[in-house]
Amino acid sequence: AREQGVSCELSRVWSEVRRSFELVGALQDGQIRLHDDVDAAVSAWDDAVLAQAGLVPLPVDQWMEQALPSADMLQPLLSYFETMTLAPGDRLFAQGEPSDTLYLVQTGRLIAVVDSGAGPRTIRTVNAGGSVGEMGLFRAMPRSAQVQAEQPSRLLRLHRDRLQAMGRERPELAAAVYRLFVHKLADRLDQSTSQLSALLR
Repeated sequence: AREQGVSCELSRVWSEVRRSFELVGALQDGQIRLHDDVDAAVSAWDDAVLAQAGLVPLPVDQWMEQALPSADMLQPLLSYFETMTLAPGDRLFAQGEPSDTLYLVQTGRLIAVVDSGAGPRTIRTVNAGGSVGEMGLFRAMPRSAQVQAEQPSRLLRLHRDRLQAMGRERPELAAAVYRLFVHKLADRLDQSTSQLSALLR
């Protein structure tokens, strides 16, 4: 693995195996990293792939300001959002619930979990600067996964009623929101493509 430049994310490693890794120095150079469970291993791999591809999200205020036609639109736009906080383990929404709100992650980290029949599986991590729930909001679809906080998190939320009010009161802001999330969904497609490429190497 070291000669090929490959790193390994391992979870639930037996203590005997851990000691063997320590004896040969395999844990010192970061080529092998150990985690308590598979979700932590997936999160670490996800972060590494995004960083390598240059797709680490910008802070919410920064990417919104860059994407808006005018920086003067940022504060009026944010006035339609509400702030909320989550503690680690708090559930934001459950799989199958109706969708009426999108969320922007200001700080912390969320994970998306699906019930696969063989137990819950983490399918996505959402770091600060990321968003969740936009597809359900715009298309009125049930939530495709449960989302919960992995770290203490602060979010901005936009309910469908507030988006509709924005459309009536400030149609130029509502149009900007739709443009923003077209770009976000395109970025997510880039992220998925990078992750697939990494898996196929």
